[in-house]
Amino acid sequence: MNVIWDFNGTILDDVQLCVDCCNRLTAEYGLPPVGSADRYRELFCFPVIDYYRKLGFDFDRIPYEIPANRWVEFYLENEHTAPIREGVREALEEIKRRGHFQAVLSASEENMLRGQLERLGVLDYFDEIYGRNDVYAGGKPELAKKWLLKHAGEETVLIGDTLHDAECAEIIGCHCFLVRGGHILLDGDYGPNVTVVDSPLGIIPAIEKKIASFSANG
Repeated sequence: MNVIWDFNGTILDDVQLCVDCCNRLTAEYGLPPVGSADRYRELFCFPVIDYYRKLGFDFDRIPYEIPANRWVEFYLENEHTAPIREGVREALEEIKRRGHFQAVLSASEENMLRGQLERLGVLDYFDEIYGRNDVYAGGKPELAKKWLLKHAGEETVLIGDTLHDAECAEIIGCHCFLVRGGHILLDGDYGPNVTVVDSPLGIIPAIEKKIASFSANG
């Protein structure tokens, strides 16, 4: 079976870093701060340009690329402070031990993504890495379609932390596991193809239950 991981907020615990970067950015442009992590989770969305609009940016007056590049500068200055989420390394190891194929699918620029995975010491767990070719976090649907071209018909699950990950799972045609504590608040019922788990370690029994359903239906 294939296990696809999102990166930011799912593998990397970078929510507070993102809050800090956004507060610096809004201060630089004279806009109200994001404030707390919970407020950030209420506002954050994909594509990220829409999140910037929620922050008060007017892209009729300033090109999106200007504040987006500034945010990336702030992020890269302190990226090294963001840790791996608790339980992720153990989950990766257990999934690998059970012989499942693992991939990363992220809105991050691919070279930056590889560097972050290497810094965290988890790059070698992944058989494939799918990242964007720019830093503007425009979204992942095209990456999901790229995955599907190569792996159509294979049993797959996707692990993420936002509803955008659930949208990617829908494109791929697979079940989605969303982990609380990432970049959005997860407090609803998102349908039969989405399971919300409390922590990365909670993914293991959830995946095994899904594998059992694959076997029963196969």
